[in-house]
Amino acid sequence: ASSLSRNDFNVTVVHGGTGILKDKLYVLGISTIPLHSLERKVNIWSDIKTLKELIGLLRNERPDILHTNSSKMGVLGGLAGRFAGVPKIIFTAHGWAFNEERPYWQRVSIYILSALAVLMSHKTIAVSEALRNSFRRLPFAYKKMSVIRNGVAEIYCDERAIAREKISALAEIDSGKSALWIGTIAELHPIKNLLTGISAFKETLRKYPDLQYFIAGEGSERASLENFIKENKLASNVHLLGFVDNAPQLLKAFDAFLLPSLSESFSYALLEAG
Repeated sequence: ASSLSRNDFNVTVVHGGTGILKDKLYVLGISTIPLHSLERKVNIWSDIKTLKELIGLLRNERPDILHTNSSKMGVLGGLAGRFAGVPKIIFTAHGWAFNEERPYWQRVSIYILSALAVLMSHKTIAVSEALRNSFRRLPFAYKKMSVIRNGVAEIYCDERAIAREKISALAEIDSGKSALWIGTIAELHPIKNLLTGISAFKETLRKYPDLQYFIAGEGSERASLENFIKENKLASNVHLLGFVDNAPQLLKAFDAFLLPSLSESFSYALLEAG
């Protein structure tokens, strides 16, 4: 949305909810349209409302290209685009939820929906070979997919001392408290496996008691992670920073970067840390 030539493309971003995405697009001068009925979770009634809202929106906007993101929007957006007669529909697959640890029936259902998202698009972009290979057994889906790997532009990082001061302020600790810092940037979500990361850090503390571990991110697992930290008396060494805007800018504060995920498609966080 931000990189296309303004002389050749007129970009509008359709989004659910409010928050940092909308704010950043506004600063860049990119028009946005909210989808009032859109929810992250699958809900048959709200999803039907979202489909109707999308069809009306697309018939009004009449885009030449519709680009959908997330498996759910791949299905709903793809269907809406087909009904509205959008000439080209592109779906980018950032990851498959059927690779997560879920009950078998959920994984099968999500696999079918993901295949439908590919079917609804004219072309699907997979961010890694592994994502594309997930549909090798379905030729109609596999042949419609192309791999375009994630990439990151140059990151303008704060110098180590400045980055540590900023993180120390968020964690409410002394920036000179420890020489060795470990960092993680991730959503607090079960797939990120942060409990295992903290457990491993706990074992490491026995040999290196001055280590500090900082996790930047927010999500549904916060309460369980806070309980684990409290029960294991790790509050002096493990710090949940919450959501940190432009977190990669602070990467030089860390001596090591840890991402204990159970599944990643092609992690931006690892590319940024590298």
